[in-house]
Amino acid sequence: MTASPQPTVQEIREELDRLLEDAAFRRAPSHSRLLRYLVERKTAGDDGALCEAGIAMAVFQRDPAAYDAEIDPIVRVSIGRLRERLEKHYQRFERVPETIIMLPKGRYAPEFRHKPPRTAAKAARGVAVMHTRNLTGDPTLDAFAHGLSDRLSEALVLMGLPRVIAQASVQQAQGATQSPVEIGRQLDVAEIIETTLSPEANQRLRISARLIRAADAELAWAEVRTTALDNPYAGIDALFDAVLARFATAPGAQSSPANGGALPARPPLPAAARSKIESARMLIAHLNVASIEQARTLLTEVTSEYPDAADAWALRGRACVRRLNFADVAALPLVAELQECARTALALNAEHIEALALRALALHWSAALPEAEAHFRDALRAAPNHTSARLGLAWLLLGQGRFDEALTELDAAGSFDPLSLNVLFNRASALMFARRHDDARAVLETGMRAGGESPFALSVSAGNELFAGNLDAASAHYERLAEVAPDLAGGRYGLAYVAAVRGDRAGALSLQEAASAMARGTAHICDAELSSILRDRAVALAALRQAVATMQSARLLLGVNPMFEWLTDDPDFQAVLSSIGLQRWCGERQSFPS
Repeated sequence: MTASPQPTVQEIREELDRLLEDAAFRRAPSHSRLLRYLVERKTAGDDGALCEAGIAMAVFQRDPAAYDAEIDPIVRVSIGRLRERLEKHYQRFERVPETIIMLPKGRYAPEFRHKPPRTAAKAARGVAVMHTRNLTGDPTLDAFAHGLSDRLSEALVLMGLPRVIAQASVQQAQGATQSPVEIGRQLDVAEIIETTLSPEANQRLRISARLIRAADAELAWAEVRTTALDNPYAGIDALFDAVLARFATAPGAQSSPANGGALPARPPLPAAARSKIESARMLIAHLNVASIEQARTLLTEVTSEYPDAADAWALRGRACVRRLNFADVAALPLVAELQECARTALALNAEHIEALALRALALHWSAALPEAEAHFRDALRAAPNHTSARLGLAWLLLGQGRFDEALTELDAAGSFDPLSLNVLFNRASALMFARRHDDARAVLETGMRAGGESPFALSVSAGNELFAGNLDAASAHYERLAEVAPDLAGGRYGLAYVAAVRGDRAGALSLQEAASAMARGTAHICDAELSSILRDRAVALAALRQAVATMQSARLLLGVNPMFEWLTDDPDFQAVLSSIGLQRWCGERQSFPS
């Protein structure tokens, strides 16, 4: 077969101009300069200029007399990031441009090719369990419907299915369309399970499950059970057995669950207790303080009356984690409750997925980093689609400066939870701490177009601009955060940071006073950050010690927070880092404030 002819110089220059006009490159002037230099030198036949020293001097204005590639890796790092930017750019296109500019790994000279021949589309893989539709008209069964799809998804993971989509993404896709073909396309799955609750005569309930092929919306099989309306759990247990048997006997299925044994039996709880568990499961998904506290109350009642209910203990631990995420109350009692829940659930069922993830989270919170990492990986071997465990591992790696590993875990989370804005914004946060501000900005813009201005998204956007030195943009995001979340202190603290970087000490301290009053003693890290910007060493260290003593979650990222880089060699700061399991400050060494 004859090889495709190489693009002409004119075609290459046209593709270069098109790339440089793309928004992703306009936001990255250093990458644009580097790309232009590489392409122009290559097309001019000046291969001698495509060496590390030549690029450092021509593009990054390094002094020839002082430049040392071993000490200053600017060229290698920038080439790697430009390569990633080019790859992502071309992945966005349904129709790839006729000419492609590539950066092969291990080389500084670009390559130019015509677009590759079309290949067969990648086959969709995996299964998505749709949120159960409650067609009974009885809202008291909503919690039962929520728990049905959630637990069926978990059971399929335990059976060892390689890709079961996380429920958050499934529900987002289902909220946009009811077309199985479109849902399958969005989630990149081959099969969809639909579950439905329908009324039957004589106070009975019909529970059905159908497997649908996403490619053509054809029905593969269906299972139906009926049960008494006042106690639907007998019917759901029978349906579970039938659905799992279908997958266990399917061609290519694993003969045993992922944990190497039989699926764990649940204790024979009465309907009232199981109803409380399912109600709590749905309340936790609402992600607001009142719902989470209500869920904790219900689960405390169940675990008190039925102390052998591992599901209730694990779900109560999940509620503790959700409550800790709001960072508006003392953490120590919640951490103690989380530890008790994880320990008890695992004592009852050593392979409980949620409990495995909770144990890892509790260890991370307690600064036992190697043990936490091992347990996170145990949990993910059992349940690769467990988004919370994957995010927990990513934050553990991020806090140690292991940026590439953290981003790999976030990519994996995205493959199992492809529509999750939470995963997307966590990726932006990791890029921010890695000081990849252009990449973080692009991710944030994508997420905010898809899901609006959440407090988390605005906070990360503001922090990214602050660390990048774009103070006007940071201030605008912090002001918007204060509008969107007026009860949270983050926006006001952020405006104090901006004032401090601008040299307005009095204004920064005034803003801090108002923010601190809102936070009611739960924002020691924010106080430490502001004091660090103002170079008030003693005040910053005192606030950090308080943050550690009260177990504030943000303390886990002190080792990569640019605001504390200037304290790297301070023995008192090193003692603070040691208390959270770190030996040193391990962030990206770029000056802040710039």
